[in-house]
Amino acid sequence: MDINRIQSEDRLILFIAGKLDSVTAPYLEAELKKSLPKLSKLILDLSALSDVSVEGINVIINAHHQMSSQGKKFSLRHADRYIIEKLESAGVGGLITIE
Repeated sequence: MDINRIQSEDRLILFIAGKLDSVTAPYLEAELKKSLPKLSKLILDLSALSDVSVEGINVIINAHHQMSSQGKKFSLRHADRYIIEKLESAGVGGLITIE
């Protein structure tokens, strides 16, 4: 998995490429842990994400919960049908903004 970032003040876009699975999810989680406190908006761009596991979905859900519980904005960009279905099966499909 590769993570590229574009940050503008308190807005961050993370471009995630490759597989987001049990091996790589902790890296995204660490990136989010250090970035979230400073943000008012987080966008995860998933256009280059090839696969996502339950662990990856959990990282996405946790980031959404952390941002929304503080009144901050969170969205996914370019999520394919497979990822949307996984989010829906986890019960949060309609709660997360998908651009």
